[in-house]
Amino acid sequence: MSLLDLLLEATQEKEAEPEALLTTAKIASNMRLNRYLMSDGTTMEILVSYNTPVAGFRAEWGWFTVDHSISNTTTRHISKYMGAENRKNARPVTLDWLYEQTIGTW
Repeated sequence: MSLLDLLLEATQEKEAEPEALLTTAKIASNMRLNRYLMSDGTTMEILVSYNTPVAGFRAEWGWFTVDHSISNTTTRHISKYMGAENRKNARPVTLDWLYEQTIGTW
């Protein structure tokens, strides 16, 4: 790797990472909303259904939801949280990505 490549890599903007769990709010039975402080000072919400992170919102990205099939109850949880229209347009993400974002606090 050249010196120029190393300098470019070092100056590239890094994606914000979760730093701390700010709040947890119970929305319904087996459903809660966790709010995280990100390393860039913004916040991110993660919806947890039956102890599994399944959806969320971050201003920079908009709505996101897991990209695999889920139960009818979890589908209702997601729709209650973000609304049916936002759910249709939500960015699909992997469950692994959601676990990484929750820094082990789901």
